[in-house]
Amino acid sequence: MRLLTIALTSLLIAAGCASAPSMLTPPPAQVNEFKFYQYPASVAESHVSVNLNDEKTITYIQNFGGGGVGVGLLLGPVGVLANVKMIEANTEEDKEMLYGKLPIDIYKTFTEVGANANLTEQAQAQSKISPYLLVVRDEDEVLRMATVMTVELETEGSKPWSGMYLYELDRTYAKADIAAGLDAMQQEELQTLIEEGFSQAIQLYDADRQNQMVSGSLVEFESNLITPRIAIAQRGEVIQKQAGRTLLRGVNAIYSFPADSFKITRYLKKKKA
Repeated sequence: MRLLTIALTSLLIAAGCASAPSMLTPPPAQVNEFKFYQYPASVAESHVSVNLNDEKTITYIQNFGGGGVGVGLLLGPVGVLANVKMIEANTEEDKEMLYGKLPIDIYKTFTEVGANANLTEQAQAQSKISPYLLVVRDEDEVLRMATVMTVELETEGSKPWSGMYLYELDRTYAKADIAAGLDAMQQEELQTLIEEGFSQAIQLYDADRQNQMVSGSLVEFESNLITPRIAIAQRGEVIQKQAGRTLLRGVNAIYSFPADSFKITRYLKKKKA
């Protein structure tokens, strides 16, 4: 998923329209059978985004390098290009360090977790699910991870419904530790965290389709996972706040964030229908 692009697009929509963008609507139908597909934005590479395995089920995002957006714009087109090249160099260097260092079979893991939730893979199914692991570089070369499940449902007489369910893992990792390789115990721990992450993402989807995800306050929030390095406020609706974790409904996704990577920056008034 091109999270940085989505974030900027959402910001531009909010700034350029008289009304704020609408939030993700609940899924129109239950899905018990699905087929895998690769969400195009999660596998397309750029100067900030690369794949970390052959199956293209682990997406890595980093935007460190150069002087940031402000410096690039200050120096004009040449400065922007130089910024991009410096970021790209860091991204490629990180890819070389991290490629193949997360030996988790994402499809197999999701299939096994999904079976426990009555989700069955069928090659001829009309509905599609793209599960992947998102790895994002934060400050101090810390890696944040999230299990992501994008869903596309065929509906009668209209365009397909699509949405995303993202669960950020509680655990973070030093980039150097991943690059050095995980030992057996660390790999088992990560496998367990990813299994739990996909289980939570499926539960979010299931609750959403049953209209159990009741939205509350309209807020602006910042997330180190969604917009690392450069904080960009997003709009969302708070679904639930628990000790250490918050659920939100965003423009195109349901998010579950741990407290250390997320904060609400402003409460907004909802417009009357």
